[in-house]
Amino acid sequence: MELRPTAGFISAEVMPHSGGIIRTYRHRRVVERRQQIGPDIIDFCGGLVQRVDYILDMLTVKLEKTVPDRLRGNIAAADPYGRGSAAYHVQHQLQQVVYVIAGMLPSQTLVINIRFQFFSPLVSIYLQTRRRGLLAANLLAGRYNPQGKFIRAWNDKMAELAGPLMGAKKIDIRGWMIIDCMMNIPLLYWASEETKDPRFKYVAINHAKTAQQYIARPDGSCNHIAGFEPDTGEFVIAPGGQGYAEGSSWSRGQSWAVYGFALSYRHTKDPSFLDTAKRCAHYGISNMAVTDWLPLVDYRAPETPLKYDTTAAMITSCGLLEIARHVPDHEKRFYTEAAYRMLRACDEKFCNWIPQEDSIVDGGTYFYNDPTGENTQVPIIYADYYLIEAVLRLKGKDLFIW
Repeated sequence: MELRPTAGFISAEVMPHSGGIIRTYRHRRVVERRQQIGPDIIDFCGGLVQRVDYILDMLTVKLEKTVPDRLRGNIAAADPYGRGSAAYHVQHQLQQVVYVIAGMLPSQTLVINIRFQFFSPLVSIYLQTRRRGLLAANLLAGRYNPQGKFIRAWNDKMAELAGPLMGAKKIDIRGWMIIDCMMNIPLLYWASEETKDPRFKYVAINHAKTAQQYIARPDGSCNHIAGFEPDTGEFVIAPGGQGYAEGSSWSRGQSWAVYGFALSYRHTKDPSFLDTAKRCAHYGISNMAVTDWLPLVDYRAPETPLKYDTTAAMITSCGLLEIARHVPDHEKRFYTEAAYRMLRACDEKFCNWIPQEDSIVDGGTYFYNDPTGENTQVPIIYADYYLIEAVLRLKGKDLFIW
């Protein structure tokens, strides 16, 4: 896949289905388009997209140094068609991922993020890994609680870590679900499509419906966690989790909701999922619009200390571009332009384009309450991944793996 702009063109492509806001225009048409959508977006897209080759080349260099084996496939999937020696290198890494995953599948350490661990590398090299992908789907579906209609988040070991955050030595988390899992359930939609067995799909839909009711709030903000009595399914608590506090709005959780509900709509065509995605998107957009399009770690945290989390912007951007696929033409520009602004703001403030240094996107924060500061505004690998996915979406070159 050749991504280098052709001489004489301004390469600023967006998805073909986005209404043609910006495609590839010869220089003589730039003035006309600038009048329609503004020069800043054209300049940004042209500048960032021209760096796609550079980004992909950097990824092959940084793969060995920065990405754990279990996550290498996520980044490699960003350039699925390959580019000479880089493609060979990535394919080699993907094969290694298959071997690693094969050894991990029986492990008792598998948790809710099994989708992030396995789905991207497994499904993107489908012919080699279909069987293992379906095994991963079975493991994820096996975490489903039929009384509460949700997929359990973490194993018991996590209770020792979560307890202190809740003011207790240890808490019962058997009935906890998290917003992050909205990005896990596409594995189940895929499994139903592959096997024609609807059970996987119904687990995913039921989980999404429960998240709609107990995690997404009417104003578009989100809880991180919803806790239920594991035996009865009765709702019990909505702790703050990785956000500032109970009742706050953790920005990365907000981004999982935007993208996750949009993907559930794509798979099911249930209009309520698209409505929820849009409501969560509007909340995130309105908050980032007053902070120069840079996402705070929590949208309801105190003004100081000032903490950003770039992962929220990268994920939200992908979610907005997904929403733009499914809305009428007169709505598309709203979501696409908001995605541009988020990407541009993070590019200017946080992106590191020095190939000798690890990571691309800095400014990621794992969780708000970080006494040592070791996990605040640091590189987080999935910010890099979602940046690449957003750029490839803008170019119409993305490979759908969700």
